[in-house]
Amino acid sequence: MIISLRMERVVCILSGIMFNMEEIEITKQYYIVVDFEATCWQDESRRGDSEIIEIGAVRMQQSTGRIVDDFSTFVRPIRYPVLSEYCTRLTSITQEEVDTAPTFPGALADFLTWLSDPRDYTLCSWGAYDRFLLHQACRFHRLPYPFDDAYINIKPAFSEAFSGRGVSMPRALDMMDLPQVGRSHSGIDDARNAARLWQMVLREQRMRGAAGR
Repeated sequence: MIISLRMERVVCILSGIMFNMEEIEITKQYYIVVDFEATCWQDESRRGDSEIIEIGAVRMQQSTGRIVDDFSTFVRPIRYPVLSEYCTRLTSITQEEVDTAPTFPGALADFLTWLSDPRDYTLCSWGAYDRFLLHQACRFHRLPYPFDDAYINIKPAFSEAFSGRGVSMPRALDMMDLPQVGRSHSGIDDARNAARLWQMVLREQRMRGAAGR
């Protein structure tokens, strides 16, 4: 399925390189907008120890931008299985929720079963850290990274389309007069909100494309 979508100045990340594209050839059926919550500590120096503890994902049709459905699961960490008080306060994820969850290999298998075929998807997230976390988790568990190099960082794309500067997700929602779904630092809620912002970027770029023709 090949769909041509004119996007005059969307900023994308592909293979780690940022660039502007005037014409994107979309060869996939879906976007998959993800948000991962991870173990964390007040001590910023421990960020390298973070493990994914929640997968949130929203499936969107590339041809229409329509949100189709979503997926969520908690994940049990194994390097540091006891959540810090700081992490629970930030994410509202409880020790009981992760203790009864699958470890990352099982959670990833459930996610991929829901996707059916990762080759049909372009990975998207609000900020590149989510992509980094997924790469890191796959390396640690010696699992193949499930997606190809196609990747869209929604945050700079939103900045290019609307704000002219980097803004937080709550600020971006406020700028678009979109009520926040759920709470910040919930994987599934942040994925839903990021998907709604990506819809706004796609709509803006289509309008610019139509005006330019």
